[in-house]
Parts: sequence; structure tokens; C-alpha cells
Amino acid sequence: MRVSRGLKAFSIYKVGKDRDVVLIDLQVAGVENISPTSKYRPYFAILENTVRENGLDVNGLVHEDYVCRYKRLPENPEAKSKSALLLIRLFSDKRGVVRYVAISAFRSGAFSALDMFLQRAGWKRIFHVEIALKRARVSSV
Repeated sequence: MRVSRGLKAFSIYKVGKDRDVVLIDLQVAGVENISPTSKYRPYFAILENTVRENGLDVNGLVHEDYVCRYKRLPENPEAKSKSALLLIRLFSDKRGVVRYVAISAFRSGAFSALDMFLQRAGWKRIFHVEIALKRARVSSV
């Protein structure tokens, strides 16, 4: 498996809503489904491993993958982009109820506003991690 850029933000939510309601929650929050998942298949394998490594039993649940664009106002006013690419995996039971949702991004801080919206919509955040790298400034002596 070859992965060229790393995932910088990752969250897992416990949801307990019908699939259609979950997709509406995401749409209302500003998430748009933009492309097929085949190009990102290795990243979804990482997402699956991370979910399992964090103790969630997703055996017997069906998963659905989405590559989405989250249109948001940047937290940093100097940021060039006003959107972020998100990888989303829904874990549903046989009745179509989404039990868990895993969301990942290639940039840290990419979905903090989305996180607040989803929690207000009744999603329970189980796990969240972000990797923020700060570049060291070299000072001349």
C-alpha cells in the first residue's frame, strides 16, 4: 500500500441515526460528496485500522466510504483555501442505522467547526486527534 501524504486529523463519532439522516446532517453542515473513493482506497484502509486500534468493534457492520469537500470559513484568516478534503466512513448495522462515523482530513484544524456542528446535532465524539506541525524559524546569529 503506497500512501503519499499523511492524514493529519481524525475523529470517530457514535451516531445511532438512519443513514439518510446522517447524510443530511453532513450536508447541512457544509459537507459535499465530490468524488469516487478508488483513488483514496489506501487511506480508507488506514481509517479502518485506526477505528479498530481505538477499540471499536465494527465486526458485522457494513461500511460506506465518501470523499467529500467541506466548505467552511477558515479558522485562520490568512488561509488560502476555504474548503478541506475529508474522508468519511460510515459504519451501519443491517437495519441501516449508522452506529459510527470516522472522519479524517489531510490538514489539521480542517474540521473544528464541523465537529462542533455534529456534536450539537447529537453525534457523540468518541475520539479525536490532530497532528499540527510548526516549522522552526532559523534565526541568523
